[in-house]
Amino acid sequence: MSKKRTSKNMRKNIKTSIEGALEGKLQSILHDIEYRLDCLYQKSEQNLTGMAMKLGSRDLNLAKHQLDGYTITDNTPTGSIAWTSCNVVYKGTNYPITNGATALKFVYWTLAQVDKTIFLTSNTKPTLGEDDVLVFINDGGIHSTVMDTFKSGYAMLDGSITGSEIKAASIAGANIVAGGVGTTQIASGAITSTLIGADAVTTAAIATGAVTSTELGAGAVVAAAIGTGAVGTTALAANAVDGTKIATGAVATANLAANAVDATKLANGAVGATQIATGAVGATQLGTGAVTTIKITAGAVDSAALGANAVTTAKLALTSVDSTILAANAVTSAKIATGAVATANLAANAVDATKLANGAVGTTQLAANAVDSTKLANGAVGSTQIATGGVATGNLADAAITGVKIGAGAVAADKLNTAMHMLF
Repeated sequence: MSKKRTSKNMRKNIKTSIEGALEGKLQSILHDIEYRLDCLYQKSEQNLTGMAMKLGSRDLNLAKHQLDGYTITDNTPTGSIAWTSCNVVYKGTNYPITNGATALKFVYWTLAQVDKTIFLTSNTKPTLGEDDVLVFINDGGIHSTVMDTFKSGYAMLDGSITGSEIKAASIAGANIVAGGVGTTQIASGAITSTLIGADAVTTAAIATGAVTSTELGAGAVVAAAIGTGAVGTTALAANAVDGTKIATGAVATANLAANAVDATKLANGAVGATQIATGAVGATQLGTGAVTTIKITAGAVDSAALGANAVTTAKLALTSVDSTILAANAVTSAKIATGAVATANLAANAVDATKLANGAVGTTQLAANAVDSTKLANGAVGSTQIATGGVATGNLADAAITGVKIGAGAVAADKLNTAMHMLF
């Protein structure tokens, strides 16, 4: 049973193949017979009715291609054109064409082709000679019958091709001559950023005042884009110039407003000797204790420089006043506040005879216990300087009392310690 079925299918396939081959080979012959019978019928009808004779395409021997007896349908299938019963008549010879279809753009026929019963097709323009013809153009499934060769552009009347004859999006850049597109050919808003090449927009292309703040991107204006002197006061926003915008040394005296530099603008240690004008530092500019010994040159402080009672204890650092600081006779009694000079304020041997005005040191100028033995010169203390009973035994050195120091009858018997009996 399986073998019978296989044999039956084989015979059926062979029959289909033979029919297809015969149809392909005989189609043009059958089509030619049909066309000839139709022409004969038309002539017979003319003879019977007495109508004037009409010449068919085959009755003419013209060096011009003619298409006769054909049917063509569009979008069969979609995007393709199909033809049936086509006859190409050229120089009195009829060439029946096999039915066919194509999705390609150009349909043409050449006298030199081996099989003259078919139309040739291509998506590129074929090169056609005098004996060849362009039959159809397929425009996306819609046919145009041409039956001619390609025309030279020179055969067109000047100005005869209008916009309606030009297919949308068919003009490429290569078709436009250099400089062919002017201002009037460009639609409003047609030029977008993607169409503008790098560096294409030059200064001459920008209208005066055309670039506003909205056209500038963030950070678009760099230093090289700003002309010398172009940024005036009105161009700067409030507080726009901060420390990072000012170059080192850029702020000169002329750039500073009067009183612009106050204490908050000066860094610690910023004001040195060269920044202070001569005579600029007065008493109000000096803080308490600001002037120490090392700040005063030798002999700089004289009596004229000191106000009455100007030098108080609070103004003197411990041992800060030595003999090198004081000019001769600079410290008078009027300059020293009562009790201002204590023992701790005086360096050893700081006050010598040249530093004291005559009578400058009175009782009120001496602090309690201020004058010790190191402060008294040899022979400075006489009998008038010693109070009655002021010299005690502890004040006398051994063997200090000699005979000349003892008055007559000054030594009583109870003051003698001798190995001799005495009666009194």
